Amino acid sequence: MKDSFARTAILSVAILLGLLCVAKPPASITNTRAGALADRVFSKIRTTHFKGEDLEALDAGYYEGLRKEGSVDPSLQFRNDFLEYDYKPDLHLRGPGLGRTTNSVGMYDREYTAEKPPHTWRIALLGDSMALGPFGHNYESLLENRLNETQLTPDIQKFEVLNFAVGGYRITQVMETMVEKGVRFQPDVYMVAITSVSVSHRWSYHIGHLLQRKIDLKYGFLRRVIADAQVRPTDSLETMDRKLAPFTPIVFQWCLEQMKEQASKQGAKMVILFIPEPVPPDVIAMQFTQARPIIDKIGVPVIDLLDTFAASKNLIEFRVGRDDPHCNARGHEMVLENLYHRITQDRKLSAFVLGTHKFEAPCRAPALSPASPCASHASPGRVD
Repeated sequence: MKDSFARTAILSVAILLGLLCVAKPPASITNTRAGALADRVFSKIRTTHFKGEDLEALDAGYYEGLRKEGSVDPSLQFRNDFLEYDYKPDLHLRGPGLGRTTNSVGMYDREYTAEKPPHTWRIALLGDSMALGPFGHNYESLLENRLNETQLTPDIQKFEVLNFAVGGYRITQVMETMVEKGVRFQPDVYMVAITSVSVSHRWSYHIGHLLQRKIDLKYGFLRRVIADAQVRPTDSLETMDRKLAPFTPIVFQWCLEQMKEQASKQGAKMVILFIPEPVPPDVIAMQFTQARPIIDKIGVPVIDLLDTFAASKNLIEFRVGRDDPHCNARGHEMVLENLYHRITQDRKLSAFVLGTHKFEAPCRAPALSPASPCASHASPGRVD
């Protein structure tokens, strides 16, 4: 009896220790040949079962957590307009998961003047939390540094990449950021970072919170969508989401069209980035299935970076945490390298995004590269 109990107890402890090793093996184990082999096996186990619904659940939880005013994310300030919330200015917060540094206008970035300096090419990045990452080491900051190291010309003596991204922003808020904030800084190019959050049906959460807070929806198009979906302010967010999910394609397309039109009014260009989380490629591909044909209709260059982590055997090493698909510093470096390569290896795309040539000539070529700015006015472009 005692021997049986002892064997059971020992087996239970062994199983628990084994599970702990799967989650996070100690360095004394992973630094051995056997440990390295085990880590590769475990990494496959950890990533194989990461499914699309897992991203959806994490996304929903992250978004709702943001909205507990001050109790979860003290970096947020809530607004009484369509944008709903953004970051407080001049932040220097420290702490796991809550670290945040912002400039005087609340951008997660260094300080920039509103007026664009002479001989400066300015890029405005719009997006969600996937564009944040370690301050000064996210792909936006790394891109700015790389361009200033390698792409200066007599006409362009400085590149500035301004980060307007805010954690949890839906495609409707990304659009509004361009309208309300981007124009003030006179960018030459808008980079619209499309992630799994951008293409999710949970743009409805943004609209739902506006309705619950009795904030004007501002746009007649959205008011009509709400009416057609028979959404009521008294509905729960889950009910609103169920009612509004069928309208996701037309709302997504409308937002992109609004951004394209707004950029054109400013005399600026627009390019779309496909930004992945470090999760299995099939999961990422599934998230973008419905969005791709919609984006094709918009007629702007697309830089597809969804293959960034495709060759990586252990995706967890690029994440903030095992169950948090946000990129860590290494993940942002991977995104930057892929982005920089895509831009600089295509002459027409490089000219379009970096302003290295003036495209004033009429578009007479019988066949255009998908990334050509001329093609962006006639047919959709993708740079894969």
